[in-house]
Amino acid sequence: MNENKQEGKALLQNEQHTAADEQQGSGNWQQISVEEAALDAFTFFSRSAVLSVGTETKMNCMTVSWGQVGTLWGNHRNVCTVYVRQSRYTKPLMDASETFTLESFAPEYARLVNGYLGRVSGRDEDKMAGSGLTLKRMANGAPAFEEGSIILECRKLCTVDIELSKMAPEVVEQWYAQGGNAGDFHTQYIGEITAVWVKK
Repeated sequence: MNENKQEGKALLQNEQHTAADEQQGSGNWQQISVEEAALDAFTFFSRSAVLSVGTETKMNCMTVSWGQVGTLWGNHRNVCTVYVRQSRYTKPLMDASETFTLESFAPEYARLVNGYLGRVSGRDEDKMAGSGLTLKRMANGAPAFEEGSIILECRKLCTVDIELSKMAPEVVEQWYAQGGNAGDFHTQYIGEITAVWVKK
């Protein structure tokens, strides 16, 4: 576990050198509209996106690469959707929380986000601390990181357990029937985007 923490911090130190210009503006955030953010799920979720949730005493984050952004239940209700497997440490935190954040990082942080944050479980260690990133608390009460480039504050609207019986057989076979993923289906969380923050 200590080796994982050292790896996370070492990756961060290396990436801070390559992202030095961005870090000089750390803490300078401005709120923009969802329309101004021009969110594109095809790129947002492929650029080291991180889901963070929990209270000050119990929180966790995880890398997410599946999701959607759009409108639902009204013309002006902007939402995002994320998926969390049943086995994930983040799952009970999402179930218990009313809010969460979804955060995108610059490409310079890809190794840290997709490596350490994506591979290490919160059951084994405190990833929020082990990452070496600067933890911050958003207005909606959910955690996020200062080093991100865009933060979505979200309020949970709906939780749906995916039913394997209603899925195409080839999807079940590829994602829910083999190895450690057998029967480990996802829960879908739909959240209203209540605020969007970007670095100035």
